[in-house]
Amino acid sequence: MIANHAAVILCALRNYVFRDKDIEELAKLRAQICGGCDEFSMDGYKHCKICKCSIPLKIRSVDKNREHECPIGKWGELDDLTNSIIKKL
Repeated sequence: MIANHAAVILCALRNYVFRDKDIEELAKLRAQICGGCDEFSMDGYKHCKICKCSIPLKIRSVDKNREHECPIGKWGELDDLTNSIIKKL
């Protein structure tokens, strides 16, 4: 579990530093959803109050197992875009 979480964090960091056009499009849409969510917090840093993840990293987290999606399923409307990016990984 910890190793998998670390791998996803590293992937998100890579996507944050080395910007990919498609992942940035997905991140922008995810950020809009997160920004309108009651569980979004800017208390100290932008994060999800449920999973405690940093939003700038979480929105760029794309893994084949889709284990690090929105914890309350709000990114579901982006499934087609997410799946198209995953196919390219």
